[in-house]
Amino acid sequence: MRFWKARSVRPGLFGQDVPSFVKRVSGLELLELGEAARSQGFAACGRPVWTKASLAEMVSVLLIPICRKTNDTGRLRAWRCYAGVTLDGQGTFSFTIDISPGDFDSLPTVNDPWDVAEALLYHSPHLPIEE
Repeated sequence: MRFWKARSVRPGLFGQDVPSFVKRVSGLELLELGEAARSQGFAACGRPVWTKASLAEMVSVLLIPICRKTNDTGRLRAWRCYAGVTLDGQGTFSFTIDISPGDFDSLPTVNDPWDVAEALLYHSPHLPIEE
């Protein structure tokens, strides 16, 4: 049996090294992360109105880093992440949210790639066979 082991970094969307870890949070934790982003002056604060309205339908929330957000001196301020939010019977929706490195590191990591696949694919719409 072969075990999967994540590399600690991978190229992000813009070629920068980003953490290769996917994090899992609840809908309420996503709201808290968005509020923290807003209070720290980050540009991507999630979608708080949509998130609040969708809490009851949320099946999973995954956070996937896509690029680094730095200050004028090049110091890392946040990881810009895609939030992949799967709603029961409605598919997966994504948007960006900036998360400080300390907050990101403290979040639970998804260790099994099947957990990611199940969260994103199980609830995605299935296309019927074409006639």
